Amino acid sequence: MTLLLILGGLLCLCLSMTRHQRDLLARSLSKRSSQALRCGGWAALCLSLGLALSDGPLAILCWIGELSIAALIVAASCTLISIRRP
Repeated sequence: MTLLLILGGLLCLCLSMTRHQRDLLARSLSKRSSQALRCGGWAALCLSLGLALSDGPLAILCWIGELSIAALIVAASCTLISIRRP
């Protein structure tokens, strides 16, 4: 559950950046939409951390590991999509 929240949060943070909007969506979003994506991304990350911390004292280590895996997935996906886009 936390991994999905982290993936969603990182994807929102990625799409809140103008460069990634142009690469992935072929257009730039409005400033308001970018800000909403940024807030939603941080909210998802904070919620995932809150869920992880309720599992026990070593859960923070698992959360950091999931964060690393999700960051790799999002970064690789953004790179592959932008390379394949004409």
